[in-house]
Amino acid sequence: MADQAETADAEPGGADRGGAEPVQGSSGPRDFLITYSSRVGSSALVETLQHLPGVFVPLFEELDWYYLDQHRQLDRWNDQNIHEAVLDALHRRPEGTPPDQPISGGFKWRIWGAPDKLAAAFARHRILLFNLVRSDLLEMISSRYLTDVVHAEFNGPQFRYVDSAEQAEKAEILARYRTTRVVADIARFHALCAEVYEAERLRIDLLRRLNGAGVEVWTIFYEDFAYKRFRFLNRLLGLLGHPGLASLPVIGLTKISSHYPSESFENRGDLLRDPTTGDFLRRWETLLYDSGLKLLLV
Repeated sequence: MADQAETADAEPGGADRGGAEPVQGSSGPRDFLITYSSRVGSSALVETLQHLPGVFVPLFEELDWYYLDQHRQLDRWNDQNIHEAVLDALHRRPEGTPPDQPISGGFKWRIWGAPDKLAAAFARHRILLFNLVRSDLLEMISSRYLTDVVHAEFNGPQFRYVDSAEQAEKAEILARYRTTRVVADIARFHALCAEVYEAERLRIDLLRRLNGAGVEVWTIFYEDFAYKRFRFLNRLLGLLGHPGLASLPVIGLTKISSHYPSESFENRGDLLRDPTTGDFLRRWETLLYDSGLKLLLV
């Protein structure tokens, strides 16, 4: 789960105010899946999508064992079961929705099973795949370092914050993630960079294969969602075949970490000057921007 959540930076009006921009040739509504990794704001994005007109999120979390067992009473994984369960979940509609009301269904998906075998079904049903990533590897790894290394015993801070009824506890959670200063273990930081880079490389390779089989795939950036939210959401709605927003929805999650987690490191300068850090940052940008997949840029 990502610690990124609601930010107050993206407000309606000004340069960030964008109308609906449907993609030429699209004829919505279209269902969607969001592929993701940890620390990319997936919880905040899904929570926000649940509040958009014309969008239905039947599952806050990814389609998982619990859903499959409850809905299909399955004993084991197999391609056909996954195929049916994914499409069934995408085609669910809110109770009481008129049958002629345009609805886009979607949810998060960590890409398990045999996704290559789902390509034909995805293409036939015009399902959009959005790969949610952070363009800034430095801040992504810094966020993960703070969560996985520094505060490893304190999981799910954004949900603890929402669930807490005590203002003192809420303040302690924010202080823990926003004001704590530490010395980063640079070797460990680089190990996280390598781990995240390889995982994203494999995901993009798979998404390329799906794209080559006729599935429409878009790369979407956490930074656009966090800091240019109004325009980002309208671009996303346009892709799904819906009109744009008049105002931003308010969601219940609170952004726990600072906007720049790397500032929590007392040795941030040493980390930035390290040539290995620079090499990872360059490789990350090349991986994302030269993937051959469509980019949703706002």
